[in-house]
Amino acid sequence: MYRPRRLRIKLFLLFIGFLFLTSSFAQSKTEGERTKAFEFVREMGRGANFMAAKMEGRFHSNHDFQLLKKNHFTHCRIGGKLNLHIGQAPDYTVDADRIDDLKEAADMCLAKGLIAVIDPLHLYNEHYSDDQLPVLKKIWSQVAQAFASYPTDKLAFEIMNEPHKGYDLKSMIHESIAEIRKVEGNEERLVIVSGQGFTTRKALINAFDDDVFPTGDSYLIGTFHYYDPKSFTKQGTFGVTTNWGESGANDSDWSVVEDAFDEVEEANNDWAQRHQTTVLPLYLGEYGVDNQAPDADRKRWLSWIRMQAEKRGYSTSLWNMYNLNSKGIGPWEKEQKDDSSTRYFEQDVVEVLMTRYEMEGADVSGQLEIVDETENVSGEQYLTYSNAQHGDQAILNSIYIPKSDQYTLTIRYKNQDEQNAVLSIAALDQNGNKVSEQEEVFFPSTADIEGWGKILVKLDLEAGEDNQIELTGLNDLESLQLDYLCISLGEYFDRLYPAEQKEADVPTAVISPAEERKVNIKVYPTIFSNHTNIYSNLNGGEKVIFQVNDLLGRPIQKGSLPATKSSLLLGQNYQNGYYLLNFVGEGWRKCIKLVKKSGI
Repeated sequence: MYRPRRLRIKLFLLFIGFLFLTSSFAQSKTEGERTKAFEFVREMGRGANFMAAKMEGRFHSNHDFQLLKKNHFTHCRIGGKLNLHIGQAPDYTVDADRIDDLKEAADMCLAKGLIAVIDPLHLYNEHYSDDQLPVLKKIWSQVAQAFASYPTDKLAFEIMNEPHKGYDLKSMIHESIAEIRKVEGNEERLVIVSGQGFTTRKALINAFDDDVFPTGDSYLIGTFHYYDPKSFTKQGTFGVTTNWGESGANDSDWSVVEDAFDEVEEANNDWAQRHQTTVLPLYLGEYGVDNQAPDADRKRWLSWIRMQAEKRGYSTSLWNMYNLNSKGIGPWEKEQKDDSSTRYFEQDVVEVLMTRYEMEGADVSGQLEIVDETENVSGEQYLTYSNAQHGDQAILNSIYIPKSDQYTLTIRYKNQDEQNAVLSIAALDQNGNKVSEQEEVFFPSTADIEGWGKILVKLDLEAGEDNQIELTGLNDLESLQLDYLCISLGEYFDRLYPAEQKEADVPTAVISPAEERKVNIKVYPTIFSNHTNIYSNLNGGEKVIFQVNDLLGRPIQKGSLPATKSSLLLGQNYQNGYYLLNFVGEGWRKCIKLVKKSGI
């Protein structure tokens, strides 16, 4: 039964977006319930499907998983057709060689540092009926035993690919999970569950509405597949050329995707509230467009779907790796079948799926250098600003942006100096015109951590394939190193090349006692549940402005302090989280961190 969901969607999105914005907040919301499941989905990140048909043909190889890693995919959904290889009742013994094939592929996947999703019943949906439940249970008992020793933070199960309508989905899911949990080693195995009706978005919504999923299992992940509108994504089937998003930022195609994903969020939230539990982390297990679609439109759709999923904290898996006649990003001809080393991905499509740029690919000026490095960098080099001076610049070219909008830049860096490094970061359109700029971006010292840090920067970017991003030094930079820059609609997380998020904080000005008395600004409390107060007494009539930013640099509130003694309320309408309150006066600057959280 359809029921409207719009009234609460915006408030819920503010909640769920911030849930994934800071890992500490995600921890607090899921503690004791789904912490491991949320972390697993986060670490899955961006993946791709290795088709069951190719596993059936035993075409899997180390090269396939190395290719995924090289192109910055971080998991693989591995299909199988075990239901075609079972013995007679009552044991329904699965062919051991076929289980070994799945284990071999999983071993290859994990050996490359990727997470594996085992989808062993990819086409059982075409044969399954309720009287097949004993068979299904036996298959899952054997699969659970085969993978019992595999790490639960590196490998997950998916009950069945795209269950059809017409059978008891609730019993199918509950009984399969029970078989998995019986096997020692799988008590905390992540299990992926879906609605029925080809695992569509609407199928997942219906499953939430109909209370299909068990509420007491903390190790579940919900999934759906997205191929809307089918007239666009399945052009090879329909044989009619259809466009998508070709009218620019005001085209309704963009918002249709957002509204569709919002409805999933609302159904998940409603389910959790009804059962007094935590929302399920979600996995976009398939999305893709027929290769026959117009190239520019296909790229827009692929990039936008991935970004909208990431914005909500979903992991994603492209359908599929190979076959340029069926949504693939690499060829699947006789050459690729016979020799796995000839398999490759088309890099222009990989770019729109990743929008991730290695800094060694930048054009550099001044004292900037490209340094060879083989360990702990995502390419084989990094860019260093060591000994750089004011005005030295790096320019990333040919940046792909699907839609004119505001984006988050995640930058992986090192700064071993004790002081902040400062750059200006500007976005230019395809004609070289400046679109937006962050005039001062602070890269805090990473001397206190082992390895790399990362900061998040907000910039407005124009749609196109040939945008530029300029990073210009504003101070003498002693030891700043940049690894990569990734563009998305939320925080980008790469488990293979970890980085600790650092607050892009402005330095706190040193104010002498006399100046402090003159300025006389106090903020109390700095940790609050409802609001805080700015107490000021500007005896000298000095003009002081203030601005509150979140940790992504987005302005939340700004204003100026009265010239007389005053008290100003702040934070009543803020979401829970961390904020930076900046004061700027005549020749000085001061920054105070604020924390708003419930239950104080």
